[in-house]
Amino acid sequence: MNKQLRLLTTILLSFALFTHSLSACINTSYSRLDEVEITDDLLPLILGTFPHHGDAFYEHEIIRTEKILAQKPDDFEARNDLGAAHTKLGRWLLAQSEFEKNEKLHPVRYETASNLGVMFKKKGDYEQAEKYIKKALAIKPSGHMGLGDYYLKMIQWLKNFESADIIEKNFLGIPYNAGPEVTAKAANEDYVVTLIKNDYQFPDAYIVLGDILFTRGNYQLALRAYHRAQSLIKPTQRPNFYPSVIEGRYDNIHTIWDNNKTSEHVIERGRGMDQIYEEFDAAKDWLNKFQEIELQFIQQNKATPFKVTLKEMENQNIQLPTVLEAGFYKGSENEPNHYALDPFSEIASILISLTLLAVIIVSLWVTFRYIARKFEQ
Repeated sequence: MNKQLRLLTTILLSFALFTHSLSACINTSYSRLDEVEITDDLLPLILGTFPHHGDAFYEHEIIRTEKILAQKPDDFEARNDLGAAHTKLGRWLLAQSEFEKNEKLHPVRYETASNLGVMFKKKGDYEQAEKYIKKALAIKPSGHMGLGDYYLKMIQWLKNFESADIIEKNFLGIPYNAGPEVTAKAANEDYVVTLIKNDYQFPDAYIVLGDILFTRGNYQLALRAYHRAQSLIKPTQRPNFYPSVIEGRYDNIHTIWDNNKTSEHVIERGRGMDQIYEEFDAAKDWLNKFQEIELQFIQQNKATPFKVTLKEMENQNIQLPTVLEAGFYKGSENEPNHYALDPFSEIASILISLTLLAVIIVSLWVTFRYIARKFEQ
């Protein structure tokens, strides 16, 4: 039962995260300015507590760029930004049309090929996405943000993930059962982190980052990275091997904790994971507040760079989620800072309360009927 509830929670979290405007490695006139405002701290990157523009921003971008193009139809940046906005809003045909117009007006531009690749990737057409990202890399081998071919590797992995019954290798081509150390040795950590900044919905990047953190001995962050990967896998995209990979990574961490436990340590696997669920819920709330403030600025015709919205959050004392050690820590099991409510205890409490309420209602009804009969007599 506990595993079933955890699976349901994972599915709901995955759905909630996918309702936000998906971040992607897209080139715009403002993307460089935005990206420098994104933290390098791994914890918020894993939790998702770093800025992402909401739909309102991209709707406003359409209005802004169409005004420019009405005066300057050959403006490359304005049309590129317009195509990017349509991409972010999932309007594939409109986005493709704008990028293709730019290709005719300004042939062989890296941004156009790259953004067409991003658009097709978001659409789920990985064949076309691979084609355009290869074309973009032929123009600029370093790739966007210096990612090299990591974005291409991601698309190729997603293409395989979509069609395969069993996934045995990560997006770097390393077998999962080779162990975290092999992956960590082969991975370029800067590229993995940058990939997450530019496409925070790609689950396998978090597996690779978790392996890097695990090998480094940072088990708390690794646990959260693995959890983030699990939360991003749609229920309809669960090849037979992949969930067991994450469970195996969890087991590796808890085996180490079991072996290192002293009389001063507490191990609480179930409560620890419940705590992590709560942290990710708090991260989702943080992002909602960020986008609410951004929307307010747009409605007031104010500028909306990430740093402006973040400053306003600071002014309103909107804090990042509190994150504590989970699953393994020094102290007592009764310490409130490490206690996460058992969901079944909550359900039991609700059922008991409802039962008591029902008893009270029935008792009142019986009493009322009894009094009514007395008056009738």
